[in-house]
Amino acid sequence: MGKIRQLDESLANMIAAGEVVENMASVVKELLENALDAQAKNINIFVTQFGLKEIRVVDDGEGMDAEDLHLAFKRHATSKIRAHHDLHHIMTLGFRGEALPSIASVSTLSIESSTGEAAGRRLTLKNGSIIEDQPAPPRRGTIMTVKDLFYNTPARLKHLRSEQREFAAMVETVQQAALAHSDVRFNMHHNGQSVFHTSGRGDVLQVLHAIYDKKTAAQMRPFSSKNAYFSIEGYAGLPTLTRSTRKHITLVCNQRPIRNIVVSSTILEAYKSYLPIQKFPVVYLQIKADPLLIDVNIHPQKQEVKLSEVNSLKKLILETFAQLFKQEQLIADVRKTPEPRFVHPSMNFKTSEQEPYMHDTDEKVHELNQSTASTQVTEPHQEEPKTTSRQRLPDFEYVGQAIGTYLIFQNESGLHLIDQHAAAERIRYEQYRQAMRLPKPDIRMLLLPLPLSLSADERSALKGSAQSYLNQFGLTMVEASGQYALQEVPYWFPEGQEEHYADQVIRAVLKGLTPSKGALLDKLAIDLACKHSIKANQHLTRSEIDRLIDDLDQTDNPFTCPHGRPVIIRITTQELERFFKRVM
Repeated sequence: MGKIRQLDESLANMIAAGEVVENMASVVKELLENALDAQAKNINIFVTQFGLKEIRVVDDGEGMDAEDLHLAFKRHATSKIRAHHDLHHIMTLGFRGEALPSIASVSTLSIESSTGEAAGRRLTLKNGSIIEDQPAPPRRGTIMTVKDLFYNTPARLKHLRSEQREFAAMVETVQQAALAHSDVRFNMHHNGQSVFHTSGRGDVLQVLHAIYDKKTAAQMRPFSSKNAYFSIEGYAGLPTLTRSTRKHITLVCNQRPIRNIVVSSTILEAYKSYLPIQKFPVVYLQIKADPLLIDVNIHPQKQEVKLSEVNSLKKLILETFAQLFKQEQLIADVRKTPEPRFVHPSMNFKTSEQEPYMHDTDEKVHELNQSTASTQVTEPHQEEPKTTSRQRLPDFEYVGQAIGTYLIFQNESGLHLIDQHAAAERIRYEQYRQAMRLPKPDIRMLLLPLPLSLSADERSALKGSAQSYLNQFGLTMVEASGQYALQEVPYWFPEGQEEHYADQVIRAVLKGLTPSKGALLDKLAIDLACKHSIKANQHLTRSEIDRLIDDLDQTDNPFTCPHGRPVIIRITTQELERFFKRVM
């Protein structure tokens, strides 16, 4: 007798459930997708005991007649596709016909459905088999009830996370569906109490308000753009709004919540240098494209998708976000931000903390005052205040310098403090980055060749392609008696620092940097800018301060340093009056 046998349908469904039904959130996702595909406009989700006891989804969609109701639990039975051609033009959330039989194989499931034109039917299934078949009222829509999930697969129960985390995942699933379908009214209850609801008016900002809170929604900015392949729209949180995880980046493609590492990484790249390290933005991004450009059949739960023409999408996202940020004054207010109301326990809403800098400089070095251990504010200079209309920074008046590091300005909105090192770092970073990307950098010849200290391995490496890359950066070296000397340098190398700057560029090139590698080039610009900017406790003259602020105002992003830390913060007049109990 042969060894190969065909699995019976019940066992095949249980195996499929291992891929499709990972946890309670997977069940909620599949039931929501069915309701949305049925054109429901009101969806109610009722959860008991974190979903372990019962999950019930009630919708007002198209419903099913008795014949379709029975067919819905046959494996690979679907109303969404008919032929191979349909697989490349999928606009529905479900299409495989695996979800219902998979869920039914690991639970006790009951379904009541009607088209509203005749009496409905109610089926009850256990272990994938129908145990009850009864008439039901002619209510248009479907009611799905899943009880005792994983009762026959105890190993799956054992490996579930804590009840709170599993419930949090269910709430997040409903929230993502609500963002993707803001024209549908969602209402979720747990143990009889409402935990999340939306209006269904098609207002994405209202959904964001329901997920987070009013203050968070107020810091979200709308955007929309398109190119030949994609159109994008959504809301982006200002860089002053941060979270400790990246799970607050919600991606939706043709109204399907998705995961895509390329798109998520592109969004993070758009926020690069606007956010501190280990802080992430709050973003809702809706992508619309021809279904031919999207493959939704690469993941068992249809959560990950593959996109064609992805470089075009990346460029569109980066350009759109860059334009969005240029329209905003991204100055962080100094105030205690209250924790948002409950969304779900796994979300962390702590705001970023501002960290001090240790500074270095290659400019004229002033002696450090070792006695400045306590906070001190220098008296403002007596020169006439400079008045000028600024492009990105607010118009304000210089007051003084605190702790030898923070420049204080004032205007009608309150006090503004600028970290002089962070400001100089932002200016130098943008100058260096632009200079290093020039196809033919301006160079200057040194009066005398400058010997370089290189190891034998480094000298050997420079005989290859590394030499040509250095020439593209504007560095020219001559070799004599096996030693290298620097002959020409880019114009942006500060005088007196040629050897140090050249050493950093050479070592970066030897590690694989080329003028075409944007990320490595960016890192080199950050390193050079960070190590050679104005110090802490360095006294600046009024003319130096004016020049610093003018140069900062001309940068693309005067609000954060290249590491994403704030350059400027504000203490509003209202906050000052509150501190001194002038107002309540």
